[in-house]
Amino acid sequence: MFQTPLFYVVEWLLALLTIPLFEMPLPLYLFRIVPILCGLAQVEIAFRLSRYAMPARPRAQIAACAVGGLTGMNVYMSQTVGNEPMAAAWAGASMVVVARMLTKNEAPALRSVAIWGFLCGLA
Repeated sequence: MFQTPLFYVVEWLLALLTIPLFEMPLPLYLFRIVPILCGLAQVEIAFRLSRYAMPARPRAQIAACAVGGLTGMNVYMSQTVGNEPMAAAWAGASMVVVARMLTKNEAPALRSVAIWGFLCGLA
């Protein structure tokens, strides 16, 4: 239930592109690109969430970004091949959409709710 199929599809496409072009050790290292990009996305997500949570406190935003995006588990998991960083990135992106909806003083638009549902589905 936890295994995100999108991660395996992306890695399969990466394998189709790299294995015929390069000798074998290199494609195995290239499989780490997706988790690293997802780990970097989590740093950005932590920054955006901190901006919604503390809009008038830039120093607190920096601290929240450092703690939320650069925790030991995020750094550790992002350098190995695994689907957890992608699942966390999609879940974090859905949290950014929810934070954006909550900070507005109006009812959420159908588009925002649809984006939130799509991101939850990807997560």
